[in-house]
Order: sequence, then C-alpha cells, then structure tokens
Amino acid sequence: MRVHWGAIPAAADFHPEADGWSPIREPSPVLMQFIAVPLGVIVAGLMAGVLYFIAPRGMCGNGNGASLQSSEITVVFGSMMAVLVFFIPAHEIIHALVHPARGRTDKTVIGIWLSRLLFYAHYEGVLSRTRFLAVLAAPFVVLSLCPIPLIVLMDVWGKWAAVEMSLTVLALVNALASAGDVLGMLLSAWQVPAAAVVRNRGWRTYWKLPVDGSR
Repeated sequence: MRVHWGAIPAAADFHPEADGWSPIREPSPVLMQFIAVPLGVIVAGLMAGVLYFIAPRGMCGNGNGASLQSSEITVVFGSMMAVLVFFIPAHEIIHALVHPARGRTDKTVIGIWLSRLLFYAHYEGVLSRTRFLAVLAAPFVVLSLCPIPLIVLMDVWGKWAAVEMSLTVLALVNALASAGDVLGMLLSAWQVPAAAVVRNRGWRTYWKLPVDGSR
C-alpha cells in the first residue's frame, strides 16, 4: 500500500484501447459528485426513516422525551467529532482491505486529491467483476449496515444512549458519503458481464472478458 497526493494515478503499462478493453460509460469526476449528492441524500434519508422506526432513541435521544444527561451530551459531541475526522480514512482503508492481499501490495494506492476534495483507494491491477463490486460495497456494508443490529440492541436494552446516537450518526454520514460507491456499483453491475475482469486507468474504468477464463 502506498500514499499518493493528487489525481488518481494512471498506470503507464496499461493501454486499454490497444489491449481490447471496453470503457464503462460513466460521468466525469465533477459530474459524478453532482449526481452522487442527491443519491446520497436519498440513501441516507431511507436509512434514517428505517432507523426512526426500529431504533427511535438513536434518532431522538433517549426516545421518551427526556433530555440526555450532560455527560452523555459530551460523549455524543466527542463521538460525532471523531466520526467526522476518522470515518473518511476508515472508509478508504476498508476499500483497500478488500483489494488482493488485503491491500498490502504496491498496487493499492490511498490517495488525497485536495483540488477535488476527494479521498480514494485505488487498485492498479486487474480485478474480477465480483471483487470490484465487493470493493465498492465494503465501506457501506461495514460502516452503515453492520452498526444497525448494535443500534437496535442498545435501543431495546435502553442503555448507552450516547453510543447509540453516535453509531447512528456514523451509519448515516457514511451512507451519505457512499453515494459515489453506490453509483459506481450500479453502473458496473449494469454494464459489465459477470465473467469479465475490471481495471482502472486513472478515473476511468474498463472491462474485458478474460481469454483463458481465469479471473
């Protein structure tokens, strides 16, 4: 794994057009962000609606109209700040952990593209379509869906309201931030055959069917 500053690097040894790779029809990085924002609002809104009905305390304090204790408010505030600071690198590291060898090769790149306000995890090698979709889905599953059983358990238990609210914030903020991943999954699942392999060159994504059937 290596860290890169700036735009997503393009592998110098990968020439997709010459090697028979087909590009996925996808928007530019700027247009992707414009599309992802309303999609993220929809995804986070749906999650918020579900959580409101199955675990109302996480959305509305302790769920019975009483206020949180001052110590709980401090925990909630501190946890929310931690979520805002750490969830983005955590999100990208989870992407990287689904790469081959759990991201421990030099093909895995963790990048910071400040001019586009983007953090990213990029893999420079070839991935199967299944693994490519798993890479995109992993942060949403781990940070937005996996906390839901814990949120519900604490809501039923009636304790640790501050922790429950913090997990709720993490799940919703990550759902909002995962909109680009969700859009990428939809585009890839729609356009790429199940038996294909996938590779990125910079921002662009390409696919082709392996000649020998291996993936």
